[in-house]
Amino acid sequence: MQSSVLGGVPKRPMSAGITSGITANLAIGILLTVVTIFGTAWWMAEQHDKQANQSLERMVVGGVDLTRRRLEAITNDYGWWEEAYLAYERGDAEWMDANIGTGITGTQIADALAVVTADGTVGTAWTVDETPEAWKAIFTPELVARTGKLIADAKVDRLAARSMFFAIAGKVYLIAVQRITPVSKAESVKGTDLPLVVFAQEMTADRLLELGRQYLISNLRLGKVPLGVSGGGGAHGSEILDDADGKPVGRLLWTSPRPGRDLLLQLAAPMFGALLAFVIVASLISMRVRGMALALSQSEEEAIGASRSDSQTGLLNRAGINALMAAPDCAERCRMGQAVVAYLDVNDFKAVNDTIGHHGGDQVIVELAARLEKAVGGHGHLARIGGDEFMILITGPDVVDDMARLLQRLGRAMAEPFMAGSFIQHVHCAIGYAFSPRGSKDLHESLRRADIAMYHAKQSRERDGVCYEASMEAGNEERRRVEDILRAALQKGELSVVYQPILNLASNRIVRAEALVRLNSAIHGSIRPDVFIPVAETTGLIEEVGAFVLEQACRDMAHFPGLNVSVNISPVQLRDPGFVAMLTGTVNKYGIEPKRLELELTEGVLVAAPLIAGQRLRALRELGFTLALDDFGTGFSSIGYLGQFPFQCLKIDRSFIVNLGRSVKDAALVHSLVSLCRALDLEVVAEGVESDEHRVMLRSVGCTAIQGYFVSKPVALADLLAFMAEWSKRQDQSTEPKVRLISARHPVKHTGNAMG
Repeated sequence: MQSSVLGGVPKRPMSAGITSGITANLAIGILLTVVTIFGTAWWMAEQHDKQANQSLERMVVGGVDLTRRRLEAITNDYGWWEEAYLAYERGDAEWMDANIGTGITGTQIADALAVVTADGTVGTAWTVDETPEAWKAIFTPELVARTGKLIADAKVDRLAARSMFFAIAGKVYLIAVQRITPVSKAESVKGTDLPLVVFAQEMTADRLLELGRQYLISNLRLGKVPLGVSGGGGAHGSEILDDADGKPVGRLLWTSPRPGRDLLLQLAAPMFGALLAFVIVASLISMRVRGMALALSQSEEEAIGASRSDSQTGLLNRAGINALMAAPDCAERCRMGQAVVAYLDVNDFKAVNDTIGHHGGDQVIVELAARLEKAVGGHGHLARIGGDEFMILITGPDVVDDMARLLQRLGRAMAEPFMAGSFIQHVHCAIGYAFSPRGSKDLHESLRRADIAMYHAKQSRERDGVCYEASMEAGNEERRRVEDILRAALQKGELSVVYQPILNLASNRIVRAEALVRLNSAIHGSIRPDVFIPVAETTGLIEEVGAFVLEQACRDMAHFPGLNVSVNISPVQLRDPGFVAMLTGTVNKYGIEPKRLELELTEGVLVAAPLIAGQRLRALRELGFTLALDDFGTGFSSIGYLGQFPFQCLKIDRSFIVNLGRSVKDAALVHSLVSLCRALDLEVVAEGVESDEHRVMLRSVGCTAIQGYFVSKPVALADLLAFMAEWSKRQDQSTEPKVRLISARHPVKHTGNAMG
């Protein structure tokens, strides 16, 4: 994408001396190429082998780090637990065994688990090995002392778990420790007064082979540490595992690939033939040196553009976009308020590099740049201004409409996964944009504002793009204000539940309604869900909000037997070991049949803790609850979830529905998803349906049900019951009822929050 304001360099005639020099250099180059080609090829093969091994080593390090973080996350869940601390205080061994010990005996998420008292002794312990006192071989006095030392300087915090490797009787264990903390007293209690929960996971051959399969590492295994190795690194094909003091306790070994050497052996004969052909062709080219001289003249012009372009993607770089923004035409557009700057940053791109290496990350960046360039087209200028940061500049009299259309195209560009070698990566960008204020001639101020909006989008996980507002510069103060309002609302009963009906397309009947939370403060007025739900998630209040919605939904179902409800479940709720018992207690309290309650979960729950999520979901399914995978396609959605977890329903996100009738790709994707779900005997609910055209198309491809403003906006319970009765009455009179509570011509933006 070139811009006329970048200009060009006029061509200049080449002198005879320069032409002769080029000819001589060409002849020397041919000679040197013939002499050194095989040596160079050998060196390149060695470098390729070295890079492959370095990439593989990074994968091993990343895999070990991911294993540690998973065990730390589990330990945090078990430590930051009010009920566990109370049970410890009262010496309730039965509760501890049923709720703590089952983490080992029931799910086997690790090999051993111990509760260590504040004075440094093992209070109780569990192991996968049911031999009496088998835990003593693992939780030795030395290990207990080391774990206490490891956590000693950590703050009392819900994410304070720490881990280390430890050698016990010739075996290497991954140890994770966290304090068992009374959450309500966390700010006042001393860490030295709290007991510890300690997990031990042996680095067995099976676990290492499974880790190797995940990262395509051949023959990953554990070996002894050679004499003289002090830790902190690895040799060729190996990685040292250190304990908390930097002392090596084991060494990971694997089979190193030799792709460069193998490729060189295969290409030896073809390379020789290619060299011979090259010499012949190069000799002919030397006779056309004047043509090459003219090409060189042209390359001088291109060099100016190259200095302002990114070598990896071919896009404008920071210097190029700055030159464009400084051009008189752009300055005039800015003064007239006819310019918009968008700033894009890839979410969690470090995780991509950690997973597939920097080479794979570069492939993702190149593919991402190509998609962004296609989305921008001829409507603006795209630049890469950082490793995973991009900028878009649009000027013209219709920048507002141009930006809206661009956001739609960017959303479609991000919907498809990215391929890097044999890896599939889901990549999404945080997008912030700002329009130039009328009268200003400095587009850099708009860029600064777009950057602020981008960070707001990143923090709120917004994917549709966020427009700059002056209030964003006081974002921290605003979040604290919303947190105070939410806490007050929980205390004063200012939360309420509204319901959005779900229509079965085959019977044209309302089959159930989704419960959604609303906040209406007596002092501050109505607060949007997309404002207070992210605050609730980051402050830990989401558990109280979720419990309120569940309690209210069950109470309403008890009063109206014909009402079935779906409720969103947060990741925090599902990870709570007492969640299943709490849920069954609530439905039993109101006499609700579990099948009347559908639980909606996003795939983020499954990615964070798949073992625990699978256990809890299977338990809920056995109790009779209906399980739905919500917002499918907006995160790291994988078809594998549909077979791995016991879902009965899939909800297609509105981002796939909004362009039905306009996007052939989205229509094909929706049709494929519906066909797949029908083959798996899954109900399919399309969210965000806002027109009769959407309804007709979804019904034609076999979609089970729809939800959205075409049917009804979210309404209070009384309005929902009246609406359902009226709908049923109209259905008895007509095969195509059109009654709705809100016109499809006036849709309201979907918030994208699980409880919104």
